[in-house]
Amino acid sequence: MGGANKVIKLGQEAFDRGDYRWTAELVNHVVYADPNNTKAKSLQAAALEQMGFQSESGPWRDVYLSGAAELRGQTKKSGVPLVDPVTLPLALLIEYTGLRLDPAKANGITKRIGLNTTDTKEKYTLVLNNSVLSLQKPTQGEKLDATYSLKSREIGEILGTGKNAGSFKGLGEIAGMLDHFDPAFSLVTPVEETKDRDDRMASAED
Repeated sequence: MGGANKVIKLGQEAFDRGDYRWTAELVNHVVYADPNNTKAKSLQAAALEQMGFQSESGPWRDVYLSGAAELRGQTKKSGVPLVDPVTLPLALLIEYTGLRLDPAKANGITKRIGLNTTDTKEKYTLVLNNSVLSLQKPTQGEKLDATYSLKSREIGEILGTGKNAGSFKGLGEIAGMLDHFDPAFSLVTPVEETKDRDDRMASAED
């Protein structure tokens, strides 16, 4: 594309025309090639900000303005989790837990655990198979590795935070296979990888 300066120049021309989406698309290549390029980050932030101001959708506005703040270094790690597993209904808790399951850690492991919630009076079988976690209706005579009767909140604590995991071996083993998401993940800026930076810079110069 002619190098970073050329891309920034084209991005600025698009910005001056009011084509903010194209501006953001163009300079995004520079930001990923060189995360320390303040001109590119400033221009992309300005474009995203304008897109946020013009957006009629609240969620889209939030994403655009959050991206602009990130590019300007105005975001902080809040430490607030994306989801509080303790508050989730059992079905949603297992869906969320399934998203966190690390396939490598669960590879080759099969489990069937009976779950009885003492507060909501639900009965399910938690199934781990082929690195997939699912909730199924129990069947008569099925073979289970363990059965637990707990409050929904207690199941959420075990799978969400690992609390008391040692007291409930089957659930505790599943809790040990889970990834922990960073709630302050980047929206528009890359995680810098030094070994790849030279390759990205060379690509931007092509």
